[in-house]
Amino acid sequence: MEFGEMAILEHSRSADVFADTPVTCLELPLDSFADYRRLHPETSLKIMRNLAAILARRLVLANAKVDLLSAY
Repeated sequence: MEFGEMAILEHSRSADVFADTPVTCLELPLDSFADYRRLHPETSLKIMRNLAAILARRLVLANAKVDLLSAY
């Protein structure tokens, strides 16, 4: 089982998930998400655009950190 938005794009992940309290985890298998995308193209486009926006913001922040660290 993979967690997070990166698992939607590929079968790997960039972080671990830990909980301090009991939690319920819901699973959406990639095959089911692929079926959903075929059946609901407009909604899945919105999901993928939102995902792209989140990842783009993270990339901008990561680049800013690299610039800051390389200034030293």
